[in-house]
Amino acid sequence: FRSDYPKAVSLLWEEAEDEWRTVVQSFRGEVSMDTWAGHRFMFAREGTKDRIGPEVEIEKGTTEYVLPADAKGFTDEGTCTDRFPKKCPRYAADGECIKNPGWMIV
Repeated sequence: FRSDYPKAVSLLWEEAEDEWRTVVQSFRGEVSMDTWAGHRFMFAREGTKDRIGPEVEIEKGTTEYVLPADAKGFTDEGTCTDRFPKKCPRYAADGECIKNPGWMIV
């Protein structure tokens, strides 16, 4: 994995649907690790789960994944967007929007 982004980033793996675990807390340049086809990852602002660039799925035969220097942060898009859209309807139904409003990035 290579980051050309101008600031340090974190690297996170999807362990289950919309459940992300930080596997590299902070890096610039390159980092390598074992993975498999179908595994999903995302780059995020250092120390957060605030995604930068798209989520990526590991493809068989592809050995390098690059975050470009001009990648947009998920919250840089100018709209209020759910970080975890697959789980948001369930969380809203359980009242989490009111119980934990700080979870949302606005």
